[in-house]
Amino acid sequence: MDWYWLVSVAYLGGYQVIERCGDIFDQPDGDAICFTSNGVVKANGELVMGGGVAKAFYNKQPGLAKEFGFKVKAYGNHVHWTGVEWKQWVVSFPTKNHWKNPSSLKLIAQSAKELVELTNEKGWKKVYLPYPGIGLGGLNKEDVRKVISPILDDRFIVLVK
Repeated sequence: MDWYWLVSVAYLGGYQVIERCGDIFDQPDGDAICFTSNGVVKANGELVMGGGVAKAFYNKQPGLAKEFGFKVKAYGNHVHWTGVEWKQWVVSFPTKNHWKNPSSLKLIAQSAKELVELTNEKGWKKVYLPYPGIGLGGLNKEDVRKVISPILDDRFIVLVK
């Protein structure tokens, strides 16, 4: 592990939450990168990706909104993935059911469990995730850390801007 990237490692009765400063798009050693998402699909079939990390992904590849919108409409507000047009897998990480509402610790826990299952299934060695729910989601980082630390192991790097 590169010591100069490490912000903190917290142990809270589960795994160590590995936190780093960095941009989600500047993580070439990851098998997958995640964006935080919600469960709202617009009338045109696109997932709402109008703010925060989701908007940054939308700006890089607008077609993601349609692809993830289809998946959310068909399969619900869960972790979904795609590899289209990217060097890494792109994964949605739901933190909200509706973009207008604050993020939900319960949904973050569900998403973390689903992300671990997907990572196991795909055999990924390193996955980058923006700190879920602390920006536009309005949650406290320490509360989120308590929820994800029993779930996310050392394959997951949580990025702090």
